[in-house]
Amino acid sequence: MSGATTHWFRMRISSIVLVPLCLWLLWAGVTVAGQDYAGATAFMGAWYNAMLAVLFAIATAWHIQSGIGEVIEDYVPAPGLSRFLVGMTRGACLAGVVVVAWSVYTISTGAA
Repeated sequence: MSGATTHWFRMRISSIVLVPLCLWLLWAGVTVAGQDYAGATAFMGAWYNAMLAVLFAIATAWHIQSGIGEVIEDYVPAPGLSRFLVGMTRGACLAGVVVVAWSVYTISTGAA
C-alpha cells in the first residue's frame, strides 16, 4: 500500500475503534454522574473500565495526531515548520495519553 492509502486505512480503523469506545464513555458518564467520589473510584477500579478508559485515550490521541498531522502537512508550506508542528502534535498527544494512563492507574489502585 502507498503512504496515502495506509494513512487513509489507519484513520478509518481508528474511527471504527472509537465508535464503541465513545458509547462506553457515554455509558460510563451516565453511570458515574450520580455517584460520590468513592463510587467513581470503585467504577474506575474495575479492570475493564480502566482498560477501556486507557484504550479510549490511545485511540483518540492516535486519531487526533493523524488528522491534525494531515492538515498541517497539507496547509503549512514550510517543510521545517511542518515537521516541527507535526512533532509537537504527536508529543502533545503522547503526553495526554501518559496523563490519562497515570490518572487511571492512580484512581484504579486507590492511590488517589
